[in-house]
Amino acid sequence: MRKDVSTKAAENSLMRTAKGEKMPKKSILVVGAGGHFGRYIAPELLKRGAKVRAMVHHDQAAAVARSTGVTDIARADLRDEAAVRRALDGVGGVFYIPPKFLSDEAALGVRLVELAAEAGVERFVLSGVMYPFITDMCNHREKLPVELALIKSGLAFTILHPTNLMQSTGVFFWSKVLDTGEYIEPWAQDKKSGYVDYRDVAEVAAKALTEDGLQFGVFDLSAAGVISREDIVDMMSEALGRAISTRTQSIDEWNNQNMPPNQILRSAFAGIDRFYSNYGFPGGNDLVLRTILGREPRTMRAYINELAAQSN
Repeated sequence: MRKDVSTKAAENSLMRTAKGEKMPKKSILVVGAGGHFGRYIAPELLKRGAKVRAMVHHDQAAAVARSTGVTDIARADLRDEAAVRRALDGVGGVFYIPPKFLSDEAALGVRLVELAAEAGVERFVLSGVMYPFITDMCNHREKLPVELALIKSGLAFTILHPTNLMQSTGVFFWSKVLDTGEYIEPWAQDKKSGYVDYRDVAEVAAKALTEDGLQFGVFDLSAAGVISREDIVDMMSEALGRAISTRTQSIDEWNNQNMPPNQILRSAFAGIDRFYSNYGFPGGNDLVLRTILGREPRTMRAYINELAAQSN
């Protein structure tokens, strides 16, 4: 079925080209364009002259998407197939960053892939996680069925595996750092992890959707080296010109102070805590990201300096 649809589309394209007709530019659907991380995708696509449609599910996300330059807004919840089909209508490419910590995250992602294939989408970029095979953490293992669905789909897929996102520090912790002078997490503060600036990931995603060369690839994305939370607070202290400290809370205390009373969410963070406290998040090889970007990836130090400059 999928092959027949693709073949027919290709034949129609060739016929129009032979007649001298100019192919209309299809939109690229950015799912989650108003989210904490998805908001970085549309600007990179618009910079490249792409037509962008943002798929969001509430007013606040729609406002964020518009602030990034998107005018074509599709309101849809991933569980509403009719709305998702409307959002996919006439779309040539899809960017998808899954919403984390949902009990049906895998099923929603698989179905989106299937609907995209049915709609005749040509390219699909999944922003997943580095090491999705770490089944100890639900936000990792839930990505595996979506990757498999892409491989089976017939779509020209690109699967991105970013490591820990620098923007998480800014979005979820920076205001508390400024208010309290402390950077607190539940996992061990001396364990080291790789990090990547999501703006670099967005640039890779835009390349995959608008240029040739990254299709049918799976790419681990990280800045160079690994750092601990102790290293990060040293960077914060230097950037802010005052002492920032860190301490480690128990996961129960941290969940009670930071998470809603949602057992799925709290269980997810308990799994992350167990893994990170034992192993950190090894990685930090920037070869792939540096090669795709054609430059050095952004560093955590540079990101912290930006946050500090914006806070003055």
